[in-house]
Amino acid sequence: MYIEKTESMMAEGLGIQWHLTVQCDQHCKHCYMYDSITYPSELKNELPLPQILRTIDSLYEFTEKKDLEPYFAFSGGDPILRSDLLDILGHCRKRGAKDILILGNPFHLDLPLCKRLKELGVAGYQISIDGLEETHDRFRMPGSFKASLRAIKILQEAGIDTPIMFTLSRENAKDLLGVIRLAHEIGATHFSFARISSVGSGRKNFKANPMGAMEYRRILLRVNLEYERLRRQGTRTDFGNKDHLWVPLFYEMGWLDREGPFVEPRYHRCGMSKGICILADGTAMACRRFHSPLGRFPESSWEEVVDSPEREALTTLDRFAKCRECRFKEVCLGCPAVAFGEHDDPFAPDPQCWVDTGEWLN
Repeated sequence: MYIEKTESMMAEGLGIQWHLTVQCDQHCKHCYMYDSITYPSELKNELPLPQILRTIDSLYEFTEKKDLEPYFAFSGGDPILRSDLLDILGHCRKRGAKDILILGNPFHLDLPLCKRLKELGVAGYQISIDGLEETHDRFRMPGSFKASLRAIKILQEAGIDTPIMFTLSRENAKDLLGVIRLAHEIGATHFSFARISSVGSGRKNFKANPMGAMEYRRILLRVNLEYERLRRQGTRTDFGNKDHLWVPLFYEMGWLDREGPFVEPRYHRCGMSKGICILADGTAMACRRFHSPLGRFPESSWEEVVDSPEREALTTLDRFAKCRECRFKEVCLGCPAVAFGEHDDPFAPDPQCWVDTGEWLN
């Protein structure tokens, strides 16, 4: 199942989250795409098809030398709005890509297109649902909620997995349990949520009202109870514990042996150590949710990007001000992007982490 691969990027793999375009029907209140540092260049300098194919070919040359398996997650904007998306997918398929994930909008999907995506190796199409109808449409655009439910049905008919992602903030926390139940009711393949990072539009709309640490801990407890209730009912939905702050919570609940292994390997630490993000203009980033440039494709080589000192610095444990003192630093680190959104520093303490590291040293 692709989820095991794309979320973990696997110990022997390299995850590529590629934002093919900034074209988008929506202008979401929390979207990181509209970061003033990156958006103007992405808008003007979208990579043409030949440069994308060249970058894919050089990726396979690199991964073959390193004995790695590349995994693709194509996003945007909305990648469906690129007229050459099927050519890109076909080239990936030709190179042997497996279990491709698309993160896109619901508006332009129909059954013939979804069947073609399936033929080209798309195993999953992630749809964002950020609340029940009123909240979701206010965050995204009127009609988006109903369009998302319609698209999920079409994807399911085409045999494509349907993960749902929820971006959590104080403004939509009241709807989180409702969306979890909705994911179960419609048979979504997977459900997970991530906390908002206050960059791009999120900085303007959400930074002034951050969620407190103990407030977030209470949310996790309620979510866990709902997950367990639905699992007892035999739900088909895989409910994810993506946020690394599940680690201290599960330990406090007595679910984890502090000597490990603590949680599934797919959730260990930040994805910065397991993959690369590429923007629409070819800029390589360690993380899409804060400015972390590593080079630019196709001019930069994959060796230069993956082995760059900037990337190594961003994954060095001792640089994390609070986490370096924590027993669980090998599997947690909170979320550097959330820390950046609050403090303009990815190494600052995660603002929703409630752990007193002094109590965890022995």
